Amino acid sequence: MGWIDPIVSYASPPRITDPEPGAVWAGAVDGTVDTRWELFDVEVRAGLFELDGCEALDVENSALDGVTFVGESMPRLSASRSSFVGCDLSGARFDSLRNVRLVDCKMVGADFAGAQLIDVSFERCVMRIVNFRMVTLRRVQFVDSTLHDVEAFDLDAEDVAFAGSDLEKVNVDRLRARRVDLRGARQLGLERVSALNGCLVEDRQLAALTFQLAFAAGLDIERAVDPI
Repeated sequence: MGWIDPIVSYASPPRITDPEPGAVWAGAVDGTVDTRWELFDVEVRAGLFELDGCEALDVENSALDGVTFVGESMPRLSASRSSFVGCDLSGARFDSLRNVRLVDCKMVGADFAGAQLIDVSFERCVMRIVNFRMVTLRRVQFVDSTLHDVEAFDLDAEDVAFAGSDLEKVNVDRLRARRVDLRGARQLGLERVSALNGCLVEDRQLAALTFQLAFAAGLDIERAVDPI
């Protein structure tokens, strides 16, 4: 904690393997019960993916491109060794992501509460009004992405980076961080800061954190009053 010499690598990057689907999805899903659906070893091309009647969706070794998920309610979603490119995942509810790449995805109102994200890359994704409460992050990167109005209470983050990303109104109360690299963030709008142990910033970014760090230290600040 304190000044450190310049370093190139601080957080370990995700370990991602591209999926190798063996077939193009024909419009049918596999499932042991009617409410739990599975996409396995398939490529799903642009279009609407109807989720009515689905309570849980498992995606494995699959590539989804330009897919919009629609339904009366969104199922719990788990994915491994898969990619989502140009997909609309707004309102999606995530249980786990492992070895997953998300590129140019829209994720407004997504709910990750309590989920585990291991070896995940968000690239040019838009994440607004997102719930990250009590999420576990391991080797996760946000590249050129937008994170606005994110509730990240009690986030457990290890080896996480935010290269070229905008963070605005991100609640990090009770953050538990180890090797969280904030140096590449274009905007650093953190709220409810209690401690930033395990995080790394550049000195030029400190101005954006001045008030949050002062409040975390228990300092009262008198507001300036405009002269009448």
